[in-house]
Amino acid sequence: MSLPPLRILHLAVLPFGSATAWHAITLAKVLARCGHICWVAGLAASPVLRQAADEGLRLAQGLSLSPLRPWNWSRAIGALRAFLITERVDVACVYTGSGHAELALARRGLPTALVRVRSDPRFPRTDWPHRWLYRTGSDLVAFSGEYMRQWCVTHLQLDPSATAHLPPGIDLAAIEGAAALRRDAARRAIASRYGLPADLPLLAIIGRLSPVKGHAVLLRAAARLAEGGCAFRLLVVGDEMEVPVASLRALARSLRIEDRILFTGFVDDALQHAAAADVGIIASLGSEALSRSALEFMALAVPTVATRVGILPEIVACEELLVEPGEPEPLAAAIARLLRDPHRARRLGTEGRTRVHAEYTSERLGERAAEIAHRAVARRRSATRGG
Repeated sequence: MSLPPLRILHLAVLPFGSATAWHAITLAKVLARCGHICWVAGLAASPVLRQAADEGLRLAQGLSLSPLRPWNWSRAIGALRAFLITERVDVACVYTGSGHAELALARRGLPTALVRVRSDPRFPRTDWPHRWLYRTGSDLVAFSGEYMRQWCVTHLQLDPSATAHLPPGIDLAAIEGAAALRRDAARRAIASRYGLPADLPLLAIIGRLSPVKGHAVLLRAAARLAEGGCAFRLLVVGDEMEVPVASLRALARSLRIEDRILFTGFVDDALQHAAAADVGIIASLGSEALSRSALEFMALAVPTVATRVGILPEIVACEELLVEPGEPEPLAAAIARLLRDPHRARRLGTEGRTRVHAEYTSERLGERAAEIAHRAVARRRSATRGG
């Protein structure tokens, strides 16, 4: 029996774009596609709201919030409560710590269920306000990673039945339907753009230049690959953020591999760069609560070497592709094995794509999210009726 559509508010109080913002927008999109009525709310003029509008999602009118501070809490809580009542919201999903308490207070006495969607990499504090928010102020807590769910069950003493696993999902149909992302076409385009031989093995890391992404460790691993006789070019794709490109260039020069590294900066076609790669690399030292880059590499059948941080062991799920963070030698060894055995690399790439098909599509995400939303509604009804 099909479940009825729900009216769902998605609240993401973020001043900038992030993986959490991507997860919130993706969830709103897939639930709307399944027939649920969804609104997105957040900070006024924030990237989250702009992206939601670009995707054709409804914006929660009257809920373009100011940065939440103690002196404007009552106004924010009043605006949230008015929206919940006026729009008869069945479920409110909150993606950030900011807004969680306000929403928990705004829906008091209302039938609206509250789901805390945790896709941020930091473990929550365990003081009494956070224990109240997670154990009493929320009907259900949905975690992108099983590692985080287990930690919170133990340290926040959550009832396991009030938790759920909600891993990320990507639009696999869009990726597989794009001619420019087919392996041969992508390889020709990227090799031509950068003047590279068509048969030269390409490595790729895609993401903002930030200390947590492990670019310096990867450059040291690349130096070991070069010393070992491996032919390759490494594409470093991403915006200059906390780490200046100049500092990475200087490190590459000191390691005598500057001719092996291409710093592309921001590109509009990062997926095509990923599709052209022989090996995708996630060298992160921490974070990775969602790891969109790993999912995209895998969806493109690119074998992906990743560190054992965050959700990566759950997504990659292949021991020979996982290495400890911050250690150049095992990272270089894992990459070298793939470069020296292309047949095995292709097989591992195909297995990765199969895994994405089975567990990490947007359709699978929509199914899981809808089931979680209905569970939350049932729990809220039981609680308001006194059990």
